[in-house]
This record gives sequence, C-alpha cells and structure tokens, in this order.
Amino acid sequence: MTTPPPGTTPGETPPARILVVDDNDLTRNFAFLTLTSADYHVDTATGLADARHKAATRRYHALVVDIRLTDGTGTTLVGELGAADPGTAGRCLLVSGHPGDPTPAGVPVLYKPFAAAELAA
Repeated sequence: MTTPPPGTTPGETPPARILVVDDNDLTRNFAFLTLTSADYHVDTATGLADARHKAATRRYHALVVDIRLTDGTGTTLVGELGAADPGTAGRCLLVSGHPGDPTPAGVPVLYKPFAAAELAA
C-alpha cells in the first residue's frame, strides 16, 4: 500500500504535475500562478539544463515549454524527451512570441501574449 501524496486522501487522484520551462521571469511566473490556481502541481525551469535535470528526476503529466530559450530551443527539449519517452510530444505545449518559429508536428503551440484561461484550458 502506498501513502497518498500530501493534500490528497486515499483513493483520490493527485493533481497533475506540470513542468513550465521559460527563461522569461514574467511569463514563467504567470504560467506558474495560472496553473497552480487551477489546482495543478507546478515545477519551473529557466532553461534546457534545468529542465533536463527536472525531467530526469520526475515524471510530468504535461510540459509547457517556451520555444526560444537562452540556452537553446524548446523544440530541442521536446525532441530529447520524446526520444526517451515517445508519448512526450502528446503531453507538451510549446509557447512562442514568434508565429514563424518552426514547431514539431503534433505539438500544439500557444502564442504570446495569451490569457490565463487559454493556458489553463
């Protein structure tokens, strides 16, 4: 028998855990506040190295990843994680302020600026 995570009771499904990867403090904090307000558990990363470390140590139900990061691209991260777990792309949402950015097939993109309701949907 396992102990339920803190804040849950036996038999209750714990909230989904989401990793938000964005090097922009304002966008990352907005996403964090929006998703925690919607009762998700949220971890944040400021770039690829931080995201790789967190993804290697914890399984995430979803990832919200900025396409343009200081240390690389979000599409690189999605590709790397997808190589290890083919279901990763289906759990990712890419975020971009540039509609012309190349994106992998099958991965939805949310363009900045966006409203809290769009992210939480």
